Amino acid sequence: ISTDMFASYLITLDHGAGKLTLNPLPSLAGVLPGDRTVPPELRDYTPVYHRKQYLMVPVDLNNKTRQLFVLDSGIRLSTMTSNVAHSISATKVNFTNPIQTVSGATLQVYRDSFDFQFANQSLEHQGHILEFDPSNISRTAGVEVAGMLGFDMLHTLTMHLDYRDGLVKFESAETGTSGHGRGNHGADVVECPSNDSGDRPLNSVIQAKVTGLIESTHLKPGKAVTVTVVNRWEDPECSLSAGAILYGHVTESSSSQSPESSTLGLMFDHGDCDGHEKKPLSLRLIGVVASPDSFVGLQSVVPSEVAGGARSISVVESTMGSFALDVNLNPDGPPHTIHPGIAAGLPKLKLEPLGGASCSARFTTTEHSVKLGAGAQLLLTRQSLTTAQGSE
Repeated sequence: ISTDMFASYLITLDHGAGKLTLNPLPSLAGVLPGDRTVPPELRDYTPVYHRKQYLMVPVDLNNKTRQLFVLDSGIRLSTMTSNVAHSISATKVNFTNPIQTVSGATLQVYRDSFDFQFANQSLEHQGHILEFDPSNISRTAGVEVAGMLGFDMLHTLTMHLDYRDGLVKFESAETGTSGHGRGNHGADVVECPSNDSGDRPLNSVIQAKVTGLIESTHLKPGKAVTVTVVNRWEDPECSLSAGAILYGHVTESSSSQSPESSTLGLMFDHGDCDGHEKKPLSLRLIGVVASPDSFVGLQSVVPSEVAGGARSISVVESTMGSFALDVNLNPDGPPHTIHPGIAAGLPKLKLEPLGGASCSARFTTTEHSVKLGAGAQLLLTRQSLTTAQGSE
């Protein structure tokens, strides 16, 4: 079911919270069918092209050319035609890298990264763009398109869609800067617990799944991030059901080229507790497990249960489940326990549970960016922090 099924409503897609909201469209008076109009209530929206089931948005690429891209959060990786990619890229040799999917098919991903500007958004240095021929879409829509904006880009945005008037609006899930690791500036000083590094029973932690892509090169301090609880977790102050959302933000993000390294700080401080949405919580990130794809091969980028697809929904669910239970999370300790700082299946990644700003978790790697792909699991516990005034 695509969003065009709800074209008679004003549609809001909040990927981070996993919510679709339908509201009445603003009423129009004295407008003839086919007229393009912008209701006063939607004056901050951006006009797009609506053909068949497709919404197509003009995109500026590398500040060199403007092309039409289809909005398609159902595809995992964004795509671009080879002609457009070649026209804006400085890479001339070995232009793509092959990737193997679970179904056995080989796909090609451009080795270059690209800057995308559309509506009021600027997404720079976007890598893993898939080589794709959208000629079938162009024939169906009657308009030539250069590619598709997929889930890797759209999952960080809240999308508002008005099919009737051909209008869209994108909102970044930015949080305020107060208390989010941009420096002390006279605020409270947080003392990190120094004796909170003991091994934990596996059943005492919250397992939360990354549903999109968390990548340090695309995130700035204060940027909101969300993950989804895998198994129900009981606590006197907050019980979390499977599928509940945990809310966090980026506390730091940096990279260097000589030597190549990158850093990402994350803190999770709210959750959708039973009966209390987005309740404040003190959570500590103590471990991470790579996505199942890292162990069994890259997952297909095509959506589940589509014509010609090789993955069924049941297969997807089985690979995205409680994968952490099958991994040794305390190599030198007893079974079914977790050693804080474990990064299973991610040999180049290092995790310091309290190493970041404001006692947040800090990831470091010797690669260009810190990447936590869809299906990766974060392991979190409740924490207690002592807060003192800066003058004390």
